[in-house]
Amino acid sequence: MKSITRRALLTILAGFSFFNPAAVLSAKEKELAIFYSFSGNSKRVTEIFQKLEHCDISEIKTLEPYNAYDAREDRKKRELPPISPLNIDLDNYRKIVLIFPVWGYTPALPMQSFLRKHSLNNEVEIISVGVGRLGGMYKDVHKLLPHAKITRFTHVPRASDLTDRELETMLRNRSLPPSMHAILTKGLDAYKEEIKARIDFTNAEFAKMLPRTATWCKTPQVKPKPRLSTNPAPDCLSFQNNILYFNGQPIGMGVFYGALPSEGSEVTISGSTNAV
Repeated sequence: MKSITRRALLTILAGFSFFNPAAVLSAKEKELAIFYSFSGNSKRVTEIFQKLEHCDISEIKTLEPYNAYDAREDRKKRELPPISPLNIDLDNYRKIVLIFPVWGYTPALPMQSFLRKHSLNNEVEIISVGVGRLGGMYKDVHKLLPHAKITRFTHVPRASDLTDRELETMLRNRSLPPSMHAILTKGLDAYKEEIKARIDFTNAEFAKMLPRTATWCKTPQVKPKPRLSTNPAPDCLSFQNNILYFNGQPIGMGVFYGALPSEGSEVTISGSTNAV
């Protein structure tokens, strides 16, 4: 019996009106955004992301209505809610983007239910939504996706306070795959304390001039004009909407795991090729 080649099989199937060989051949190049949304913020982020990336989307839904009380009880019992099947072949996608809210410094439980069911071997991008402090969320994601190639992390804080244009700008300029990681420390050399953050440089010229010391500012601002005294005005380092600024110029993108430095603190920024 003669074997049928893949091309011959596609030719045969193309004779059926329901079959589109071009769609099959290009599926591997497509990306899929899978999201879970509790209050609507993650869904809104996903819709704007889809407009930018022209990707397919699929929503994770619990089998039964799920409210804040159910989530608290599941967390106490360390249980995960059952979810509806997606009915989609994940292997048909080169890249999968996971978009979800952060609950108690960890991925939302319905998203965890999905990740426990599916061992993703795809390229994966993470977009988390919600709180400003992420705790061990990234560590949990790596545990849930031991075989995936995670290429990018982005956090969208206070999504409900952002306009569509602001969200679009944040997603369009979201953090790049790690190349050079920023290390931030505060205090004097003898007592310096590392600030827990993941910042990837997006300004190559700035990265060549490290280390740099600056005063922490609440909002991005340009360096003040030189004082009349011999002491130069201090440089200003600040963080807003996942972007790290030096004298008002964006130099990197990422997240802080804990509280931001207090205003006026002296912060030193250096670099490493090893992501934390």
